[in-house]
Amino acid sequence: MLTCVNIALEMIATLICVNHLFCKKYYFRIHDAVFILSEIIIIESANYLRLSKGMALFGYIGIYIYELVKFKCSIRRANVNLILFVIFGVVAQIICSVPALLLEKYVDMDILILSINFFMILLFWGFSRKGRLLKVSRAAMDYNMLINIATGITFAGAIYILLVYKLTEYMRVTDYIIFGMLTVLIVVLIVKWQQEKFRKIAKEKEIELRNTYEEVHKQLIETIRKKQHDFNNQISAVYSLHIVAKDYDELVSMQRDYCGELLRDNRYSRLLSGGLNRSLSSRQLKK
Repeated sequence: MLTCVNIALEMIATLICVNHLFCKKYYFRIHDAVFILSEIIIIESANYLRLSKGMALFGYIGIYIYELVKFKCSIRRANVNLILFVIFGVVAQIICSVPALLLEKYVDMDILILSINFFMILLFWGFSRKGRLLKVSRAAMDYNMLINIATGITFAGAIYILLVYKLTEYMRVTDYIIFGMLTVLIVVLIVKWQQEKFRKIAKEKEIELRNTYEEVHKQLIETIRKKQHDFNNQISAVYSLHIVAKDYDELVSMQRDYCGELLRDNRYSRLLSGGLNRSLSSRQLKK
């Protein structure tokens, strides 16, 4: 019975950590109850059938499925938060186990495990206040942070293998397998994250250039429209000079002077004055 209580407390600490990695506040749902019951059944079955302790690794698979089902998150975010949970879980167990191990000779082991799990719940709950775990998760979603985490895990794995070799003077086959799989996984993730980073940077530059050119294009179109509007008004004024002219010669003279002034004012706007230049030149040739 006490073993089930210890497992339940450990699962509660796990749920508190995982939930606060995804959101600021913890909310209980049916997924939580199913997760706790399934983990208790798996662990108790492994103990009853005297299966290998490696069965505990299936607990991490359960956490991964729990993340995907409850939070409906992307695979990338589920991977990041699972890695963070493993890191926080190991650190929390070390912190809570140190004082408990000092009392190992005086207190029953089941009571010590119970106290460790209880203090882990308090530790996760206190650290998760004000959204601290969520902030760490969001920071870890950054590509550079992910690469640093992956590198740190690889380094920690290397230290672990070296310590095992120094203390036991031999390497177990499982140590080679675990470290090899971890190294390959980390390398693949780093390459994948770097590729995504480069694609993201290229896409951002493309969007930035497109926005810049769109703004310049809009300004150019607006400027041309304003000049065209003013030019059309001036042409209309030319066609209306016959109202104020006294005779034909005066009209021709006024039109020539006014059009010459327009051409001088718009000598740098070839789109506007080029047609008029050709028209006036052809008229002068005809005359």
